[in-house]
Amino acid sequence: CMTNVSKKPLTTDLRHQLYKQFAQIFAMSSEQNVSLLLLELFTESEQIMFIKRLGIIMMLNKGCSTYKISRMLDVSDATVRSTKAKLLEGEYNRLLKVTKSNKFDSKKFWLVIDKVLCAGLPPRSGSNRWGFLYK
Repeated sequence: CMTNVSKKPLTTDLRHQLYKQFAQIFAMSSEQNVSLLLLELFTESEQIMFIKRLGIIMMLNKGCSTYKISRMLDVSDATVRSTKAKLLEGEYNRLLKVTKSNKFDSKKFWLVIDKVLCAGLPPRSGSNRWGFLYK
């Protein structure tokens, strides 16, 4: 399904105001409510897209090759390369800072990634195929 975006362009100021309001909704919510809000707001395919994008960013940050990321996350090489270009420009620095904090459980994240990719089937390459990313 393609995303339908309004043909009316937003001014930069209005777009920033909308982002601020969007962020405020999440900032005012508990962790459990944020999860529920994300489930309500985004379709299943959008949720998977966001999870995979975060996985790409984290794997690139660990020095994984674009080929390896493409194969492990089942995304196109072009997607990984465009994400890498943005990463090199510093676009994901805030996100990486959050994922490096003690509050972020990277092992748990990679276990969820595995479940998303396997769609409930047993892991393809053993139960610890993501272990190299959270050691």
